Amino acid sequence: MSNPLSKEEKDHLKKKHTKYFLLVREIINELDPVGLVEMGAPEDEHDTLTGQVLALIVNDRIKDVRQTLIDSYDRYGFGVDKLEEAYKDIFYKQIEKTTVQINNLYKKYRIETFTDS
Repeated sequence: MSNPLSKEEKDHLKKKHTKYFLLVREIINELDPVGLVEMGAPEDEHDTLTGQVLALIVNDRIKDVRQTLIDSYDRYGFGVDKLEEAYKDIFYKQIEKTTVQINNLYKKYRIETFTDS
């Protein structure tokens, strides 16, 4: 399981890569692990996960995104091992959709940072 970032690390990423932090947040809030944002939680509810995913993008560790998303559910106490078999297919489809969205964002980030160099 990947470790959450410290508040300082997350805040640093948020400040240095504000545009991408907000884009990742949008994707993570669409995934909305355990439905907290949907139930009225503030938009920064999943910013720990947002920071983790952004760190993977920035540090060229995009291959770890899928597992990080899966692991995030464990932190909320709703890991895949607790899912009924009937819901696992839906769960993995959501994870795959989100992983694809983040991979696409990663490609944009790489192009943008490469051309800015």
